[in-house]
Amino acid sequence: MPPAVVYGSWTHQRRLEHRWQLVLRVRSQRVDTSTFGVSNVSDISLSEPTTLFSMVFNVSSTAYQITSPPALPFIIQGTGISNNSGVIQNFVATTDNTGSSGSFQFGIDATAGDSTTFITAAATVSGGLPAIVQFVDEANAGSATIINNGAILSGATGGETDFWNTTKGDRANITNKAGVVSGATGGTTFFTFSASAEEAIITSEGAATNGAAGGKTAFQSRSRATHATLIANGGINGGTGGVIEFTDSSDGGTAQVKVFGDGNLDISAHNPVPVVIGSLEGDGEVLLGPQELSIGANNLSTTFSGVIQDSGSVVKTGTGTLTLSRASIYTGGTTVNAGTLKVGNRRGSATGNGAVAVRAGKLSGDGIIAGATSIGTGSGAGAFLAPAAGGSKATTLTIQALIFKADGLQL
Repeated sequence: MPPAVVYGSWTHQRRLEHRWQLVLRVRSQRVDTSTFGVSNVSDISLSEPTTLFSMVFNVSSTAYQITSPPALPFIIQGTGISNNSGVIQNFVATTDNTGSSGSFQFGIDATAGDSTTFITAAATVSGGLPAIVQFVDEANAGSATIINNGAILSGATGGETDFWNTTKGDRANITNKAGVVSGATGGTTFFTFSASAEEAIITSEGAATNGAAGGKTAFQSRSRATHATLIANGGINGGTGGVIEFTDSSDGGTAQVKVFGDGNLDISAHNPVPVVIGSLEGDGEVLLGPQELSIGANNLSTTFSGVIQDSGSVVKTGTGTLTLSRASIYTGGTTVNAGTLKVGNRRGSATGNGAVAVRAGKLSGDGIIAGATSIGTGSGAGAFLAPAAGGSKATTLTIQALIFKADGLQL
């Protein structure tokens, strides 16, 4: 039987004195479609697990808040949410002191819709379950706003959003809040299997309390960042920064990666194949581990004034200019395959301690490079040393050891 028309909760009977309307109908005899109109009852809480085919908010309908309490999941497995109301519709998944949590789950090809906001609560006990927004099958996040709250208790886990199977982040705006107290974790967004972030904007905030953890965005398995904008902000007062992490065989596609303060991009646990991203900017940290990071797939020109570290390597691709304006300490070397690598540091080495090989494109700037540097391959289409490239005055680029191959030129 479909759930009854509600008053304040999903299963209360209709109160005729209120103008709030919920119309239920069966589609293909699978699950139901709920249509919402105008009402002075706008706060709705499930009182039993609920499955729908779709939700429709009519033109000029009320702004609702729909709550999934602990252990009462709200599942939409069909077309998803259609919001024609012109106002934001709010969805909240909560937790309790028994360790249980609420959830919103989108399946088949359901969408989280437009002008919708989802908030996931952190666990309220150590070891308890966080509230979750979950996408499975071929579902997508639409242009929803999703906020994963950080924990307010030491040992507790922040709210969570999961993308599984071939789901898509679409154009969603997702924020992973930081933990609030020492020992508390931040909110997390996971992409796994073959899920794709598409054009989502995902921000992992830094913590503001000593010992608290920042939010996290994690790509696992064969998932892809695609064209997303990924941001990791720094922490303050001893709180740690946000994290953007690629593991397994995940791929950064043409994503814009922006890290600030002690916010970081971490590819150290990735499989031993190159991790490709669109661009890198900010003043944060890059943790390579032993891996190769390829930067430039979106052809943007960006400046990175943070620190790249560990034993891995960096490869510059694409037609844009990557400016490294601060010394780094990675040791695996740097390769320029296309575009321009510009160095602007005043001390140390912008490219760490490893060798620099300009196989194509340009090396420019007025910074310092410590490693042996080669221009050209000997048989390529041409590579260039151009310290003043794009500038109008003489520039001094300091290189400890320089070799020109047959196809290498200085401009």
